[in-house]
Amino acid sequence: PNLDPEYSNSYEIGHLHHTEKGSISSSVYFRQSTGVIEWVERAEGEIIAARPYNIGDRDSYGFEFQVMRQLTNWLNMQGSVNVYNAQSSGEFEGIAFDRDYLGWISRISTRISLTKSSQIQLRSLYFGPRETIQGTREGMFAIDMGVSQSLWDNNVTISFNARDLLDTRKRQMETTTDTFY
Repeated sequence: PNLDPEYSNSYEIGHLHHTEKGSISSSVYFRQSTGVIEWVERAEGEIIAARPYNIGDRDSYGFEFQVMRQLTNWLNMQGSVNVYNAQSSGEFEGIAFDRDYLGWISRISTRISLTKSSQIQLRSLYFGPRETIQGTREGMFAIDMGVSQSLWDNNVTISFNARDLLDTRKRQMETTTDTFY
């Protein structure tokens, strides 16, 4: 489609504190975006088609908190949470798409060292529910896993990754317009 670029101005203030076995960081941010690209669903005969369009502007502000900790010599954990508010304004084909919503994302990662050259990593993420320009998106949870083995003095690494182990990474959305629900 004929999309223009989306531009953002971001401002962030953060803090990082190192400990003997990890770190703690936090930040607050503000982001102004113009030419925001959103997916719009429209009825085209018997088909509902979703396409990206430049809709308008968005101001977002929020905070992020992250902790990393070496729990033992074989176990490392990292977790983060990002909570934000977004205010969007825009219009498409004479319909206003203004909204104000609170969103959040969390991640947890665990790395287990089986040997000096073998590791397993588990990653989980959760996207909280949020409003979209035409309705709502349910929360989404997923777990990924990776296994790696380094060979020949760490000059070669073989890895295997599996995504969405529980088959839960599904985007469930509810869309409401003047012509369909």
